[in-house]
Amino acid sequence: MINSFMFAAALTSFSSSVGSTSQGTTCTQTLNQTYYHNGANTLPDVGDTVYSDLAGTSPLSTNHYRNNSSGTFRIEAPSFGNPQTGVVISTSLC
Repeated sequence: MINSFMFAAALTSFSSSVGSTSQGTTCTQTLNQTYYHNGANTLPDVGDTVYSDLAGTSPLSTNHYRNNSSGTFRIEAPSFGNPQTGVVISTSLC
C-alpha cells in the first residue's frame, strides 16, 4: 500500500509593508508586516509567490510592497499570462 503525503514547501519570512496601489508611495511605507515567500533568496524575486501566512494558503493581493530599505516588489492580479495569485511580477529600487 502506498501512502500519499503532501509536504508544504519551506517558506522564507521577511519584513514588508502593507500594500500600496502606487509605487511612488511604496518606498515611504513602514516595514510593519511579516510575509512569506517560496523563493531561494532572502527577499522575494520575480516568479516567487508571496503569502501573508506561514502555511502558504493566503497569497498577497495586487499591490506594490516595500521589502527593505531600498526595494519594492509588485504583485499583479491573475491573468491569462499569469494565472496564479501572489506571484511577484517585478522588483524595483527606491
